[in-house]
Amino acid sequence: MRPIAIVSLLLLGASGLGLAQDDDEPWLTLPLSVQGPPDLEDTQVDQWIDVVNGWYAPAHVRFVVDERRALPDDWLLLRNNRDRHRFERRLRGRRIHAFIVREIRDPWPSAATRRASKHVGREPSGLLGGAHIPAPNHRPDSYVIALDRAMPLALAHELGHVLGAPHHPDPTNIMSYGRNRSHFDEAQLEHFRRRARRLQRRRDVRPVRDAQ
Repeated sequence: MRPIAIVSLLLLGASGLGLAQDDDEPWLTLPLSVQGPPDLEDTQVDQWIDVVNGWYAPAHVRFVVDERRALPDDWLLLRNNRDRHRFERRLRGRRIHAFIVREIRDPWPSAATRRASKHVGREPSGLLGGAHIPAPNHRPDSYVIALDRAMPLALAHELGHVLGAPHHPDPTNIMSYGRNRSHFDEAQLEHFRRRARRLQRRRDVRPVRDAQ
């Protein structure tokens, strides 16, 4: 597997995010299917998920990988929006699906992409670090795509969309397009918890064994 660097800024656990360890609030655990390059190692996936879970820990929301599958090589380069939507045929079970790819081209940036780029003084580059794709005939009704070299930040951002968060104007917020993103705000964390509880209550996601 080719090396993928994770900068130290991203390696924050729950203790670095102000989580009250004696909080009696129950954890909400969501199942995650990860599909990516054939040479993507389980240890790398585990490291990414640990970092993502650190950011979501103040909401007492966490993700557990309960399925891992390899993607065909010709699915790792996404040339347009049509390529992003073909992942819908690989959805199964009541899990949040995350597809890890090598490149996401964006020849026709969406209005949301243009707005989020404008908030941080940038123009769309024609490439994406991730994408959140609706899948109305499935439970849950969307999935995410993330660029391998943009992990784990790209995954945290796209999972925020799954949990109902729009883009954020603060360039340091994970839901922005800023270069130094490091946190969610309190309102987002409360919203994530409500949305995760709703996914469980409506049985849009399967129950998973609580690991903590």
